[in-house]
Amino acid sequence: IWDDTPNVDRTSSNISTMIVKMIDGVDPEQVTSHALTDTAVNWAYQKYDTYNVRLGSMLIKNELTTPTKPKTIEMTIDETDTAIIRGVTIPYHTDMVYGNIYWTSASGASGVASSSILQKSNVSALITNTALGLDINDSIKSIKVDLGPIPAQYDGVRPQRDLLDTWNPNNKFISDGEYYGWSYIPNGVYGSWKVGTNADVKTTVKFYTTGTIPTAGDTYHLTGKSKAPEVKNGVGTINKTQILGGNSFTVSGRIDDANWDWNPLQEPEIYVIMPEGFTYSNLQVTEGTLSAPTYVGEFEKDGDKIKVWKYSIDIGQETRGQYQPNFTSKNMTVKFDVHADKTVKVATYHINDFLGITTKDFDAIGAVIKPEKWDRSNWNTDKYTTVFGTAVNSGKTMVSLSESTGVKVNQAAEVNAHSSLIDKDTGAELIYDNTSATTKENTTVVLGKGDTTTMRIKLRNNSGQPINYANVFIPLLNENLDFGPSFMPEGATQLPLKLESVEATPNFEVKYIKLRPGKTYALNHAPQPSDYDIVTDPADANMVMLVARTTVSDGDGGRIEVTYKAENNLSMSYNNKVDVITPVLDYDINGNRATLTLEPAAMTYHGSSIKVTKEWKNYDGTGLTAPVSEVEVELYRDGTFVEKKKITAANHWKVSFDNIDILNPATGANYQYTVKEVGVDSSNKIQIDNAWYSAIVTGDVDQGFTVTNKKSLNVTPLVPSTITKTITKEWVNLTQAEIDTLSTIIALYKNGNKVQEVTVDKNNHFTATFSNLPVTDTITSTANVYTVKELDGDGNAVEEGNSITIDSRDFIVHYDGTKIVNTYVPKPVLVDPPVKKIVEGNPTNASTFQFEMKAINPTDPMPNGSVNGVKLATVIGSGEVEFGTFEITQAGTYQYVIREIDNGIANYTYDTTLYTITFDVRDVAGQLVADTHVEKADGTVANEAIFTNIYKTPVATPKTSDNSHLPIYIGAIIIALVGFGFAFIKRIRSNKQS
Repeated sequence: IWDDTPNVDRTSSNISTMIVKMIDGVDPEQVTSHALTDTAVNWAYQKYDTYNVRLGSMLIKNELTTPTKPKTIEMTIDETDTAIIRGVTIPYHTDMVYGNIYWTSASGASGVASSSILQKSNVSALITNTALGLDINDSIKSIKVDLGPIPAQYDGVRPQRDLLDTWNPNNKFISDGEYYGWSYIPNGVYGSWKVGTNADVKTTVKFYTTGTIPTAGDTYHLTGKSKAPEVKNGVGTINKTQILGGNSFTVSGRIDDANWDWNPLQEPEIYVIMPEGFTYSNLQVTEGTLSAPTYVGEFEKDGDKIKVWKYSIDIGQETRGQYQPNFTSKNMTVKFDVHADKTVKVATYHINDFLGITTKDFDAIGAVIKPEKWDRSNWNTDKYTTVFGTAVNSGKTMVSLSESTGVKVNQAAEVNAHSSLIDKDTGAELIYDNTSATTKENTTVVLGKGDTTTMRIKLRNNSGQPINYANVFIPLLNENLDFGPSFMPEGATQLPLKLESVEATPNFEVKYIKLRPGKTYALNHAPQPSDYDIVTDPADANMVMLVARTTVSDGDGGRIEVTYKAENNLSMSYNNKVDVITPVLDYDINGNRATLTLEPAAMTYHGSSIKVTKEWKNYDGTGLTAPVSEVEVELYRDGTFVEKKKITAANHWKVSFDNIDILNPATGANYQYTVKEVGVDSSNKIQIDNAWYSAIVTGDVDQGFTVTNKKSLNVTPLVPSTITKTITKEWVNLTQAEIDTLSTIIALYKNGNKVQEVTVDKNNHFTATFSNLPVTDTITSTANVYTVKELDGDGNAVEEGNSITIDSRDFIVHYDGTKIVNTYVPKPVLVDPPVKKIVEGNPTNASTFQFEMKAINPTDPMPNGSVNGVKLATVIGSGEVEFGTFEITQAGTYQYVIREIDNGIANYTYDTTLYTITFDVRDVAGQLVADTHVEKADGTVANEAIFTNIYKTPVATPKTSDNSHLPIYIGAIIIALVGFGFAFIKRIRSNKQS
């Protein structure tokens, strides 16, 4: 078939093959089918089994313009019982008439259903387990349905044609990660792996003419293979393409896409990321409940600060996206507003500057990120991964909402400066608002003892001209300082706070100054050099001055951070005292000087908590291990009981009485507070665990109280006290059914000598209790030391980290306080890939051939000498190819691809076959056993991987200039001519005689 019109006077070196198939015209039928292997994300392996994926499928097409013979489809589903099958699809067309649906389930149920239960769409009809009357977790195990004739030109291939790797009828795969809805698949298996499993899901389909016995050609094998959970980007928009600093924009979009590359998130989490100068509000999600934010912290990138908050989204144990457990679709959307202040850098920003999307335990479950096929612009947060480190998503890159346009942030032509106080717990930036009592309270930072707060000043030059010099003045917070409205808008400071630190970007130099007495400044005025002295000791200063080291170019800026601290010795008399301060910027552009008082910041102190610490001492004053896990203390005010609280070992023997009133409103005097341990008698003694202790209280309201229990030196009682030790046995890497068959012996040792043995098993819940153990043996003896050990089959104690064999299984023993943990470790298996080289032909010398063995999962075991899951081996001529034996230590499936490397040795035709060698490793009574399977890329099963190279001997051609053999050639010609002459004469004589 050729149309040469567009190609006149042209030739082509390409060769195209057309395949023509002749079909019986009397009873024509031509059905094309693709039995596919689906590789799907497996969330159930380390999370929940509530998300359905496609676990094998078959595409069907009637190639002719006439209907087929009536067809029947039979499915034997999940033959290895590794999944929960919640649905299957069968071919659908409006002209198809179905018979009854015969089914069985994993629970043993079976039945016949009417075709009315089918959900019909596009080229598929869906049968769900719930439509069959089954529980949503009762797996469909078999289906048989008479389909009737497949209508003319029914095309169940076309919906997937753009995703098939090729259009070859032998194709067995759909592009990785591309999963359209169930209505695109004429015959598919849908469900979830069971929790903790990842083995292949195997289904056999028989698609045959009704009334006939299905043949091997009518039988198809569908496979679902497991891969790591994937988090794909969503798609979003920004409602504006450009804004001016001081304005806002809105980010919105869908986190998952239930139409195409869906994003089956379980336990979704989002991180809101705010570069310097940006803030967010009105965060909303659909199809889930948003948690309260957790402030992750602040990071620095390219000289700018970046704040991060984390949110979890509660959707139960379900997912969001396509193929819900009941085949519904729940799309999750997100929306929030972003405000840019006037110090934001002029640039274009995208959604991935502000939002990261992930799943809980992303790294622990081995999840990966992947771009959506159709929308992948600015799809991830890799720009931040190194900056955030392990603090965000365990150090892994997240996805975001893809969009390409972004929003351009511009700034007005002016010098902008902004100051605020940073709330270290929430990351919020506070600017004091004195409009009302409520706004004052909401914008004032409250400090307790030891707390710090940081004032941040940001400068950005958007004037279009360089700033010749810039000074920033920030007052320190000594008590009763008043530098006028430019620095103290509400009068003198009341709260003395310590200067903890000063940090600035490299373009500012820190200087400490001391204003001379009586210096005050009106609004928008700053100190002059004659007003202050520069000091070297910050303790002598009352103001910090930041001096720009060089001119500040247009578009550049800087950042200054001054941290104040409420010291631990600050008394409660400073409660509710307030400092309100404002920094001042003084700068010059081309001789035009300007001074600007920045935004105010307010700090107050609330030390109205009384801290109590518990200490334990021996009679000689040395530290003592607490004999109990908790005690109680009472707080008294002017001798009257106020409150009782527990002090516990879990809280490091510390507790705080909060919201304490300081002043007596009737008298105006401070209340007097004391504390007392519950159970102390009139002589300040208390009995705890059969021993007496003195209870000594030290400290005060400001410093906190310490209650010290000091053990009294008493005569050992004639009847020593006793203790009880309870030990539990735990098993790791076994099922409960396997654990219930086991037993072992735990021995108690007193001062190193074995005194008791207890056999633990399921009947005593693997718990050994040793009671009535004397603390001491005599009045003067030291305390007894009790230890426990597990005994092996010979009665010997097993030490920490050593091995023990129980019921033919090997375990590693670990002692953990009151627990003995046995971790099952099966004996490894050695495997050797069966690979052989054959050379056909007769080469003069044997050549060296090279082979490659590559693990499909690079982390799987490999022979020694492998690099990143790849091992090379060579063989001279024919023979075994030795990659080397290697050890597999865990049950599972391990696959390796074997190929020969074409090194281009002359006169050889290389064998290009690809083999997949699979080791199915299982645990048999404590010993790992491996079954070896060898399969070619076309599905042909082999006993071993055999590579056959063919050698062709080259034909020797004499050179035209070579005369060394000329006499031989002439002699040969003469002999031939003589022979021919004799034969000719003989023939003539014979003819005459006849």
